[in-house]
Amino acid sequence: RSHYFIQSILRMKVICPGLPKTGTTSMALALRELGFANVHDHEEHFLYNFQVFCDLFEGRVRESEVLFDLYKDVDVVVDTPANYFWVGLLKQFPDAKVVLTVRDSEEAWFRSWEQHVKYFMSSNFYSNLHWYSPFLPLLTKTGSQIRQFFHRIGILSCGQDILNLKDVSSEGLSGFSEDLQKSHYLMYNAAVRSLVPEKQLLVFNVKEGWGPLCDFLDIPVPDSPFPHENKATGDGKIAIIDRSQQFDVMQKAKSEIWVSVAVYLASLALVCGAVSFKLMA
Repeated sequence: RSHYFIQSILRMKVICPGLPKTGTTSMALALRELGFANVHDHEEHFLYNFQVFCDLFEGRVRESEVLFDLYKDVDVVVDTPANYFWVGLLKQFPDAKVVLTVRDSEEAWFRSWEQHVKYFMSSNFYSNLHWYSPFLPLLTKTGSQIRQFFHRIGILSCGQDILNLKDVSSEGLSGFSEDLQKSHYLMYNAAVRSLVPEKQLLVFNVKEGWGPLCDFLDIPVPDSPFPHENKATGDGKIAIIDRSQQFDVMQKAKSEIWVSVAVYLASLALVCGAVSFKLMA
C-alpha cells in the first residue's frame, strides 16, 4: 500500500517520447525555462542510469521493476534512451502529460537525422566503437556495453544499426536506407498518437513556439524566445555528439582501455623476458 501511496503523490509531469532530431534538446531547455526543475535529457540518462538501461535492453530487469524508482522524483523525461520506454513510463505515471515532438515531415526528419549520423560516423567516438569493436570485450567491459547500447539506440531511433554502416561518401551513407527510416519515423509517431489518450497528448513542432506548449501545460507564456538547441553549426558540428565523448561513462571506458593495454604490454614484456632468459641459458 505504501508504494501506491508514494506513487499517488510523486508524479512525473511530462513524458516526451519524440525521436532524436525532433527538437528534443530544445524541448528539454524549454521545459526547464517553464519551471520544471528536474528534467532528464540524454545527458542525465547517461550520467545517472546508464547501467540500468543496459540491463533493460538485455532483459535482465523489467520496466515495472525499475522505472518508477528511477523517475519518481523527476518532472520530465525526454530523449534517448528513456523515450523508448514511454509506454512503461506512462503505466507507472498515468497522469503525466505526453508531448510528442515532430518535424514538418518525414523528409525533414530524415535529412536532419542523416546529417547527425554522418557527423557521428566521422567522430573518433564512432571509430573506437566500430573499427576496434572485436577487441572491446578484451580491453574494456564498459566500452563493450557502450557499443551494445548504441547498437540498440540506432535500431530504436531509425530501424537500422548505425554502428555497422560502411562509410560516408559525397553520395551519402553506404547501407543507409532512406525509405526504411522514413517508415520507421511515421510508424513510431503513429503508435504514440494511437496509444496516448487524445486529451493527454500534444503533438508539437518546436517551430510553433511557446503558444501550443504553454496552453497544453496550462502555464503562462514566458517573455523570452523559445530555445533552439543542438542544431548543426556552420562547420557541421553537432554539440551533443561532441559533449557525449566527455560523459563519465565514456571516460571510464577510456581509462579501462589504458589499464588493459598497460597490463597486456607488461605481460608481453614478462613473457619476452622469460623466453630470452631461457634461450640465453
